Amino acid sequence: MARSYTTDWVRLTPRWHGDVMEIGYADSRGNAAPAAGDSAADGWVEYTARSRGFRPLDIPLLATSVRWPERAHEHLRELLDAGSQPMRDASGRPRRLPIAVLVADTFGGPPPPETLFHALMRASRVRADRYVVVFEAAASAHAPFALPFTVAASGAAFAQVSELSNHILSGLSIEERNSAIRLRRVRAGSAHDEPPDIVIDELHNLAGILSDLPGTRLLIASDPERRAGELPSTWLPSGTSAVVLPVGPAATAHWSRELLLGLIHDLPLQEAALNAIDVTLGPAARPDVRIWSSASGLDALRMSTAYNQFMDQTRPMFRLNGISGAVSHAVGRAPRTPAEHIDEAIRLATEASVDFRRESTGLWQLARARVARERAEKAIIELQTRARSIATPSEDDTVEPRRVAMWFEHDPSGRDPHTRMRELDKNTTLAHDSSYVLNVGIGIHWPTDLVPEDAPAIDPLLPLQQQEEHQLRVAVFSDSSEIVGEASRELALPRHGPSEPVAFRIDTPAEGESTRLRVLIYFRSHLLQALTIDAALTAHERSRRRGVKTRVQFSRSTAFADLDTTPKRLLALATNEDLRAATHSFMFETGRGIHLTETLTSRARDAFTDFLGDVGSQLGGQGAMGSAEFDTAVRNLATTGHDLWLKLFTELGESTEGELERVRESAKGTVQLTRFEPAFCFPWSMLYDWDLPESSNALAAATVCRGIVDGALCTCGPDGPGLCVRGFWGIRFVIEEMIGEGSNERLTAARGGAEGHLVVCTNGTSDKWSDDIATTLSGAFGDLVDDFADDASLLDLLWDEQRRPAVLVAVGHVTTKPDERGEESSAPRMYVRASERYLTVDALVRARLQHKRGRWVQPRRPIVLLLGCETNRGDLAQAHNLVQGFTSVGAVSVIATEQVIDTRLARDVAVAVVGGLSATGPGEGLRSWRAQRMSEQNPLGLAFTCFGNADVVADQLAQPQSTAS
Repeated sequence: MARSYTTDWVRLTPRWHGDVMEIGYADSRGNAAPAAGDSAADGWVEYTARSRGFRPLDIPLLATSVRWPERAHEHLRELLDAGSQPMRDASGRPRRLPIAVLVADTFGGPPPPETLFHALMRASRVRADRYVVVFEAAASAHAPFALPFTVAASGAAFAQVSELSNHILSGLSIEERNSAIRLRRVRAGSAHDEPPDIVIDELHNLAGILSDLPGTRLLIASDPERRAGELPSTWLPSGTSAVVLPVGPAATAHWSRELLLGLIHDLPLQEAALNAIDVTLGPAARPDVRIWSSASGLDALRMSTAYNQFMDQTRPMFRLNGISGAVSHAVGRAPRTPAEHIDEAIRLATEASVDFRRESTGLWQLARARVARERAEKAIIELQTRARSIATPSEDDTVEPRRVAMWFEHDPSGRDPHTRMRELDKNTTLAHDSSYVLNVGIGIHWPTDLVPEDAPAIDPLLPLQQQEEHQLRVAVFSDSSEIVGEASRELALPRHGPSEPVAFRIDTPAEGESTRLRVLIYFRSHLLQALTIDAALTAHERSRRRGVKTRVQFSRSTAFADLDTTPKRLLALATNEDLRAATHSFMFETGRGIHLTETLTSRARDAFTDFLGDVGSQLGGQGAMGSAEFDTAVRNLATTGHDLWLKLFTELGESTEGELERVRESAKGTVQLTRFEPAFCFPWSMLYDWDLPESSNALAAATVCRGIVDGALCTCGPDGPGLCVRGFWGIRFVIEEMIGEGSNERLTAARGGAEGHLVVCTNGTSDKWSDDIATTLSGAFGDLVDDFADDASLLDLLWDEQRRPAVLVAVGHVTTKPDERGEESSAPRMYVRASERYLTVDALVRARLQHKRGRWVQPRRPIVLLLGCETNRGDLAQAHNLVQGFTSVGAVSVIATEQVIDTRLARDVAVAVVGGLSATGPGEGLRSWRAQRMSEQNPLGLAFTCFGNADVVADQLAQPQSTAS
């Protein structure tokens, strides 16, 4: 839909009150001071023929005085100040846009003398070049203006417009000229099949053709006899504006030429008229020129409207490159001529500029692009006709992969009419306190696309499409800008070709040097891609190299081909650390987000760490707490976890509250969490979303259900009495944490090399529990398990694709302390049984570079259990680097702890998770083990986290060893 930009106006409404004429005030900004009520009421300023700035001729006949609302002075100054940002004329000089002073027709006859309204403007200290008096005519809903300018003129005016057209459109073909300005002659009494936009003739001739011009937008008439003052506003057809000049046809022709030039430069009617008067007749002639128009008529011939009308109609064509490629592949050959027409239309539409200060960057380009689009429209019909006659391409056919496209546009509802539009691309800053539209689509070739060309495509991430379209969801977040309206929208991606774009309104902040936007794209609540836009902010839009920087922060890189076994995520949530504000952003798929302070999140982590430390000190020889101690510990943890959940619930909007309510009612499922700051950890497993007793006494007396009764799940629910351990997210749900940096391939099965073992255990801590891991797993899987020797290189094994295991279990002491003897790396390290003695992130990166094979690729991407024991408190971020290191080299999933554990717990989790990997993923294996340990009064299972793909299995563990390769 085309957008029509409006200029500012003031409406003055004269009414009689006895022998006093009262003037009501209203303006385009919604201010009003109506002339109503008792004439003796306060708030009026009275003027007579003796008032300063007034003359006898300024006061209407039969009126003793004129009253003007006192507030009108204030409103008028506010209106002029709101338009204080100067615009640039064709020579680049600043010029302030004059407002239109509309005089309402309240008498049905000739209006009061125009000099009255000039006197009122002088009384309000408004300079003559800041306003134009316009007598209000009847409005009508014309279609938005689109090229060409159709002009009907007689005599000298025809010659002047013809000369102007030949001058500014030289170099264009006849077809392109007619697409810009179409000129014909008009004679008195002649009718037109299609009423022209502009008619130029003598006033006495126009009376004979007005009935034939119901769609004409502007009449220009010469009136050397000066009879225009006798005309009522009703002399014009609805929706038609008029300018009557007190000069002959020759001078009117020169004036009309200048007016048309102003319209070509995107000036509203009142400014174009004022410029033309000053250039041809001189400023002294301003009071003698009569103008009729309506508020909408002032903008009825704007070039910016024509440009946006053209772009709205052309926008689908930008997306046809993808369709053309698909059809060309399916056909085996593409009709060359239609394809060339489409490419030419897209190229010229891309070059069309919103800079109307020059004909060569406005009208000239738009005329060429319009002709090219008409040719392309015929070519598209031809191409579609040929495509329909050929079979639909099969799923095996290869077409051009489609990637995300994003671009900014000016928000039409927030555009200041006093400023010119600027093309918004990656080399343009955004303005403070301004409104924009961020468009997001897939497979669209857009001229000002902000996404890097090497961004991963979306198609490889999605399953082969059986239905007509995939339903994706796009959510947008910002650190300082406001997302107005819906921040999350559905995007339908058809089987072939581009999507329709979805649009988000962005209001930039009033201050600051930059603003950041995050765009998250989901499929079935799985995060597919996350893109970050960093836009520089300036007082006004400026050209600046890389003013807008866009990067792909996270992307899946392989398809979700297992939809039957990969359920939709219950909840998708992303977290980001904002160091500038010392807060953490929690971003939901619904587009809602909240900010929690570092103090609050740190307090939550500390409470969780203290809880696990206290539990560890109370575990008995059998690895379980006493009943009373367990109940007390769970009550304390549930209270803290419930407070955190309430914080999320109460800070969010209604749409996301519904998501959390749905999660609360769910008995199982997967919650996907993406960390855009990898080192940021949050105790998600301790969130408690079921009801708790309200009073502290009731809570202390409440029974604590262990979740499993006689080997089966309990029947507790979110609204039940007492307290149940299944109210914790970590007991009820699979918590899948994604590291939101780089790419993360979707993998359904991790497979080991043909010449190696499927499970490799390396134990850097020698005690009866850790030594028992390999023994227990060997009992279950036989020769598929290897207890790694201390004289072999673990890194060489991991970068040998034929020997790389499907599962790596690493148990060892983790330290972040520097080596005082200087014999070891000072980096955070985990001791293992291997020739390397310990693992560091640097060692993993060096091995990747030395072997020159890059990241591990599917399906040889192992599931890694990093069971670091006795991790020092306060070093969580350092210890987490090992998880990030394994993720960066290609581990498909990593189970690790960010809290203190002992080797007994490491043995239990390794045996439980690996034992079930042939059928279930590490996420469900970990959740099930947590629930079992909790039922046995051991809450330490909450300390473990599953990073990466929670659903991946090691299906070779279910096969005989001879077929394990």
